[in-house]
Amino acid sequence: MSISYRNIRNQIKMILSKNFSHALKESENISDPWIKTKILTEISQHCKDPKQQLATIKKAFTSALQCNDTNRTVNVSCWPLRELYNLGFKEDFDKESSRLLTLALTDNFSISRENALFSICMSTVKDRNKFLIALRHFIDTCNYRYFWRSDRDCYLLALTMKENNYDPSSVEMVLNCIKKPKIRKRAEQSLMLI
Repeated sequence: MSISYRNIRNQIKMILSKNFSHALKESENISDPWIKTKILTEISQHCKDPKQQLATIKKAFTSALQCNDTNRTVNVSCWPLRELYNLGFKEDFDKESSRLLTLALTDNFSISRENALFSICMSTVKDRNKFLIALRHFIDTCNYRYFWRSDRDCYLLALTMKENNYDPSSVEMVLNCIKKPKIRKRAEQSLMLI
């Protein structure tokens, strides 16, 4: 019987409240790369030493590489990517976001590539330079081939951009990728509320 992420997380949190090093050691026993990456990212948030935070985040990226396809690897890697930004590791954030973008662009399946690029956009939205590079690729991929999930991703991305004070023309570019009029209208109504 497999143990759920929630159960593992609760076990690690209990250990973490008493001993950071022991929690980190226990994370080594997690075989599922999705769960392990998420747990390592969470552990890094509780570490007081910046060197150890960075080392733990790097372990999370290494774990994500064990995922079975490009899309999953990129999506899972976005957890530690956001944490790099939140903890102020700018140089590492720049390096990893570039690496993930390059990896996402190798995905030949446009639907899966769009989803990976969406995750990168959502993870880099607070860094305008990295975000705008990822956004360009996201829009190109959305315009290449339509998939229902693209509309939802564009809707969420437009809201996030507005919340982060991106200029209206950039938000409009994302809205223009939404193909279904009903979703476009809902997105425009939501944007007016922000």
